[in-house]
Amino acid sequence: DLKASEATERYPDFDPLKHDSLCMELKQLYVSATRARQHLWFFEECVEGAKPMLDVLNSSKELVRVTDTINDSEMIRSISRSSTKKEWAAAAHNLLARELYLEAKILFEKADDQKRSQFCEAMHEVRQGEDHITKNRKVALSAFKRAGEIFEKIELLEKAADAFWKAEEYALAADAFTRSNQHARAGEAYLKCGEYEKAFSQFCIVKDIENAFESLYAGMLYICL
Repeated sequence: DLKASEATERYPDFDPLKHDSLCMELKQLYVSATRARQHLWFFEECVEGAKPMLDVLNSSKELVRVTDTINDSEMIRSISRSSTKKEWAAAAHNLLARELYLEAKILFEKADDQKRSQFCEAMHEVRQGEDHITKNRKVALSAFKRAGEIFEKIELLEKAADAFWKAEEYALAADAFTRSNQHARAGEAYLKCGEYEKAFSQFCIVKDIENAFESLYAGMLYICL
């Protein structure tokens, strides 16, 4: 009877209202424990609460090492290993493919790849602009402009031009379009900012006669005979 009462006290009946959150935590523990490739660390401050699990872990001496302090430098040195730049880069590319730009930015920095880190920062600004364009236009335009400046800094002129266009910074967009040989887009941007002669020149490069003459007409750059 004594053993039965002890067992009942130690292993209570499942109560959905009390134990649902515990079940979720156990699922998360299972996922984290089964995804580790090399080393898995558990930290626990409540020694008494952790005693049943520590008993289990201590029974597996070959697989598990239990220490009672985080200052066990010998243990830390024996199992810790820094990721290589190649590993950081591979993880960063994976995050970039999933469009997790800020997370990828941090890992590219660890991989010492500043250009891709800045690219991720710019893409994050583009997303910020897109998210805010219908909510807060001023915030959106500022985000697009920051993206354009970063793209320009890392010499991605086509992306810089598109970002400046979205930011309604038409003079900056026109310059970036010109330098990236997108002359028709450059002409449109020059028209937007009132640089009619430059717009005319850009349209002439791509033999867009209709828009070239529209630029002359808009800027009154013609002589009536």
